[in-house]
Amino acid sequence: MHRLRALVGPLSLVPLIACSGGSAEIPVVSISDSAGVAVVRLESLERMTFPVWQSQVVYSTADLDSVLVGPFPQAVFTDDSSLVLADAGDLILIGPDGTLVQTLGRSGEGPGEFGQIGRVKLRADDVLVVSDLGSGRTTVMLSNGRYLRTIARLGRADYDREIDLVTALADGRVITTYWQERPNRGEIQGIKVGDVERDPVPLVVHDSMGERLGSLGLWLGLERAVVPLQGERARLPLPHARSVMYASRRDVTVISPTDSLDLSMYLGTALVVRMISPPTGQRRTREEAEAWRGALRDWNATLGPLVISALSTAAPDQVMPSIGPLYVDNQRNVWIGDYAAPGDSLRSWRVVSTTGIPIGIVELPAVIDPIVASRSEILDVYGGLLALLVYHDGEPVVEVRRIGP
Repeated sequence: MHRLRALVGPLSLVPLIACSGGSAEIPVVSISDSAGVAVVRLESLERMTFPVWQSQVVYSTADLDSVLVGPFPQAVFTDDSSLVLADAGDLILIGPDGTLVQTLGRSGEGPGEFGQIGRVKLRADDVLVVSDLGSGRTTVMLSNGRYLRTIARLGRADYDREIDLVTALADGRVITTYWQERPNRGEIQGIKVGDVERDPVPLVVHDSMGERLGSLGLWLGLERAVVPLQGERARLPLPHARSVMYASRRDVTVISPTDSLDLSMYLGTALVVRMISPPTGQRRTREEAEAWRGALRDWNATLGPLVISALSTAAPDQVMPSIGPLYVDNQRNVWIGDYAAPGDSLRSWRVVSTTGIPIGIVELPAVIDPIVASRSEILDVYGGLLALLVYHDGEPVVEVRRIGP
């Protein structure tokens, strides 16, 4: 159990809750040890009692005239609570007081330049690793913007797949998976499950040069129906599709299908915790189905109705996801978001320690996407600070909020 003790050591939020007057009803959990892996079995998350947290805005990018945020930003806090913010090809550093400190990278094709930033990860040695969707390159740089090197392409044999950077380890290795959110995956086959297909989602380990070393496992991802669309066979995500969610911070990676909480936590490449909670088993209502159709029409006035028509006979009795997106904070606590359907404006996030202790629950504005099932409004959590994507008057901005009881 030495790996587990190393993993769950920093739990300073627990005494913070006790001192603040909050009280958590500790659920009946079962913790067992299977070959050095702690297996934590929880009650239904909805039945667990969590101390209620609040969030207060510290600053917003809306106050920075030179910073424009798009719908898919990336952000990570450094150890001094500065925020590295990426959007499109720009990478900037915002100080703890919300002032723009410097530009770390710009749009371009040279070293330290980016076409379309996919992910930004901060390693345990404070080195930034930035993936570029446009070129397939991955840039390694210091948090002050000094360029170190480029990984030409992760997964050199996988040119037909979109690579998603999941975790960057301090020894130079990186963990990736296949990006599963493209509406039509064309000829890329899924795994047959009942009447639908599900995307195969591996966690692939690469060395510091981008060469594949092996896999940590394979998960069932996004549910798709194979349906006719404009004369072709298309693999389209189902309405309210179940999927797989993953997140990382420094050297910790968490991944779980959304059918139920069945979370695996890795420290580096070692599996150290399994966290399991029963599924909700809720069925889609007519109101939820109509909300999805309305969101799809708003998404694209031309393609939306075509997709709705193509999926009209696919899985009419859909089981809803039991959980939504995941996150892991610098305390190595797991943040579990409720599944939020189109039309929902808020999402509850439950924070659970690696030993099953309910740490807190906070309600935040939800960012819902009828196509990209893995959308999460949380960009990073660090030391009581949270970077959050919100919309003000229809425009995306990033807020840094202070959270706690």
